Amino acid sequence: FIFCQCTVLSKISYRPHDNFPIVGPYETLDPQFGGWFNPTWLYQQSFSIQAMPLLTNPLASGLRVLDLAMPLDCTTVRCLHELLSSAGQLQSLTLGPSRGCSACHTLTTTSPLKLPYLRELQLYYGSETDIDSHIRSCWQMPVLSRLTIMLREWASVDSLIKTVGHGLTYLHLYP
Repeated sequence: FIFCQCTVLSKISYRPHDNFPIVGPYETLDPQFGGWFNPTWLYQQSFSIQAMPLLTNPLASGLRVLDLAMPLDCTTVRCLHELLSSAGQLQSLTLGPSRGCSACHTLTTTSPLKLPYLRELQLYYGSETDIDSHIRSCWQMPVLSRLTIMLREWASVDSLIKTVGHGLTYLHLYP
């Protein structure tokens, strides 16, 4: 209801609480958390086929800044890939840390993702997953000028810089 009333949102930030699990529509709640959890309905289809992820309309209607500080796994990245394909006006994207996933090889079959206005990207980099290579191989960001990489472990960023670095005017490697 709230998102439907806010038809000209330009920025959304989602920062799940670290102490609660992320629970999707097909996962059961753990009673130890007393019913508290971080929902996935912002980026993932919920119980009903008719219920689109809540970010669908804001992204399609001109959202410019998206900050998703949630742990990324392959399922989440696939959902985001689909959502971001309609993000025609997105200029800034922040993505949370990736977590290991056994099915990441399935990301290589996704179609290219065109983000024609994305100027700023902040992401965690350097994990065992294939999420990093998915971003390098599938994401097209022709006007990217600001890149912040938060290294999870020692990792070479050469291939990412070769892929997206041609227009960078700001590069921050942390730590």
